[in-house]
Parts: sequence; C-alpha cells; structure tokens
Amino acid sequence: LDAVRKSAAALYEIPDELARFIGDTAAPQGLFSVCSALDNCRPYDTMDKAERLLALEDIQDPANLGAVIRTAEALGLDGLLLSAGCCDVYNPKVLRGSMGGVFRLKLYTAGRFDEAIPALQAVGRRCLACVPDAAALPVQKAGLHPEDICFIGNEGNGLRRETIEACGESITIPMRGRAESLNAAMAAGLVVWEQLRQSE
Repeated sequence: LDAVRKSAAALYEIPDELARFIGDTAAPQGLFSVCSALDNCRPYDTMDKAERLLALEDIQDPANLGAVIRTAEALGLDGLLLSAGCCDVYNPKVLRGSMGGVFRLKLYTAGRFDEAIPALQAVGRRCLACVPDAAALPVQKAGLHPEDICFIGNEGNGLRRETIEACGESITIPMRGRAESLNAAMAAGLVVWEQLRQSE
C-alpha cells in the first residue's frame, strides 16, 4: 500500500462489516477508494486512421463490455469505437471484467453508427457489419486488414438495420451447431483474432 499512502489525501481502516456493506461483490477484496472521475472516451473523429479498432453497438451487459475490452487489449487492438447506446464503461462489472484494460485501451465514442460510418469510409476505413447470417461472407474469407473496422451488435438484437446498410459489407462467423448466434464478447474475440491473424 506504499504507493497508495503516498498519493492518497486520506487513508482509513474500516471494519469488515462496513466493507461488506459498501462492497458490490460477495467477497470484496477489502480496498475501497474515492477517486476523481477519469474520462478516457474521445470523439471518434479524433482517432488516427491507422489505429486498429473494433466497433460495438448498444452493448448492454457490462460483463460483455468488460470481456471485449480485455480481449481487445490482449490481442493487440489500439482501441474500441462505442455507440451512444453502450453501457457505462466505468460500471463496476466493466472495470472488473476488463482487468484494467478500460484505463489503457483507447475508447472512442460515436452517437449513431449509421451517421459515423460514412465519415470513416471517407478517410479510407472499410466498415464491415458482423451478422449471424449464413448468406454473409465468412469472416475467414473476408480478407480483413488492420485498418478495417468490424461492427458487433447488441446482445439481443444484433446490429441496427441502418448500421448494416451503412457498412455495405456483411461478414459472419460460420456456425455448425443449433445456436442462432454467439455471445457478443465471444463473437468480438473471434473476429479480432481472425482480423489480426490475417494481417500478420
């Protein structure tokens, strides 16, 4: 705790029952802090056109968002592009799931993707809608490049129709089982893995 002691304005020891009361898990680690809010989100028009990004639309489950952040950082993406409908990136479940990635990965925001996509395409970014549709191009045959941006949709509804139309290209992860779709975080991981594998 030496680093905390040096930077904290005040340090208090609290009883176990108070720790259990203010903790949001069944077994809190016992350390709590009050911090200034960090704003790690930037407007999408400030991104570098060479950054390797994944776009997430209306992701509602904080555990999913945390898992995507952790996976994106682990696989080597530079950042994520988030629609206005995504859950709060500082939700406690996002923070835990991302394993600190939310503080390290660049996060860009856009209101509606169907309005942002033309601007991205205008600077040479290829935008691909990820859909659970057997008629779409299989992801491993899409010829993905690092500067391409793949769009992953909401857990229950997928991508908005307007977003799919704005992308102009759709890709899919082939599935042989009976499930209709993959979990959003799992789909994101597979797409990013394939994109970066093809770019090596």
